[in-house]
Amino acid sequence: MSKNVFSIILMALFIKVLLVIGTGFIAVFIFNVESNSVIIQYLDMATSCLVIFYLRSKYSISFFENINATLIVNYSLAGIVCSLLIYYSPIYLLKINIISENFKYALNLIGYNKLLFIFVLILLGPIIEEILFRGYIFTIVRGNYSFAVATFVSTVLFLVSHGLSIEHLYYVGLQSLVLCFVYENSKTIISCIIVHSCANLIWFILYTQ
Repeated sequence: MSKNVFSIILMALFIKVLLVIGTGFIAVFIFNVESNSVIIQYLDMATSCLVIFYLRSKYSISFFENINATLIVNYSLAGIVCSLLIYYSPIYLLKINIISENFKYALNLIGYNKLLFIFVLILLGPIIEEILFRGYIFTIVRGNYSFAVATFVSTVLFLVSHGLSIEHLYYVGLQSLVLCFVYENSKTIISCIIVHSCANLIWFILYTQ
């Protein structure tokens, strides 16, 4: 990876980690917020937005040029089918329930806290994460290197942002590969947002049965 691209990606990762640690420390140790609460989820989204603003200052990327409705529909459907297989397989074929502790906590939320969690899971999270990881990071690396390299870099950073647990290595890792494929072929993050939102909805429905 060229020095310029490498340094910008590293700086973005550094900013993200620093902001997550800083906001998390303030929330947990000063305001006594639980580490796996919905508030922490929103703080994480806020830190991702700041990283997006940093990358936007370095690269001018348009997400809404040359939109092809047919490609969006075709690759969104393909991505949703792949997502269904990713989430369906462990439960119904292998009889394994793979779910992280944070999401176990989230599934037990009630009232407005659960509504806020669902809003992040199905709408806000997919939009922000796709702009950051596919729209910027994948695109920046892809402009200099192959699809495989761009997919590897964006997937590793996507995994790091979610936490390197066994559950995330399976769900988040495979989902990132699908999303990179969808983005590469549909040429727009609109498809990725659709797939990401539907994938999270599939996960939520399967694990709340």
